Amino acid sequence: MKITNHATERFLQRVKKRYNYTKAEFVKTKKDLQNLFKDIITNRTKIVVPGFSKFSAVVKNQTVITILEK
Repeated sequence: MKITNHATERFLQRVKKRYNYTKAEFVKTKKDLQNLFKDIITNRTKIVVPGFSKFSAVVKNQTVITILEK
C-alpha cells in the first residue's frame, strides 16, 4: 500500500505529536508507515492503523491518504 506525504505529515502530527521535524525524520516515518501497511490489501475506506488502535487511516485506491483520530 502506498503512503502519501499528507498521511505521513498527519501521522507525525496526530500520532507522534511532532509539529516540527526534519526531512530525515519525515523520510524515516514514511518508510515506517510503508512497512506497517505493506501486507494490507483492502477495499475499505477506513482501517485501523496497525499498532495504533486509537487512529484510523483513510484509504483510496490502495493508498493511505490521511490519518485520523478515532
